[in-house]
Amino acid sequence: KHDIEGYPTVKWGDPSDLVDYEGEREYDDMKKFAEENLKPMCSPANFELCDEEKKSQISDFRAMGSTNLESKVKQVKKQMKKVSSDFDKRMERLEEEQGEVEEELNELEKKKKDKISETKRKTGFPLMQAVLEEKGNTTKDEL
Repeated sequence: KHDIEGYPTVKWGDPSDLVDYEGEREYDDMKKFAEENLKPMCSPANFELCDEEKKSQISDFRAMGSTNLESKVKQVKKQMKKVSSDFDKRMERLEEEQGEVEEELNELEKKKKDKISETKRKTGFPLMQAVLEEKGNTTKDEL
């Protein structure tokens, strides 16, 4: 009902539109948040706390028949479910693409290392560098 996905989950606000608490979880931080934010809010039960726009919405909804209002609620829930589903599908595609990109990056990194090793082996680079050091030149350029 309130989209709780894990524990501990802290929700706050209008009981008909709870939102996730995103703040710190230390006692002093939560106490300060509660003192500043947890108070009566605009709702059908606290109509006098609403601005004119919200009062108008509540009045319009109150004027609707229960069947019509229930139908509207179902319609909006369906829209929100579609948005969530579309988002989840896109996230899955992005995660798949991320996995493919990570594989490609790993392959490129391996090819780079292999190419460097091959270059060193074919040119005798380690020995070349050791002889250079032996001759008194101790400067090393790292790859």
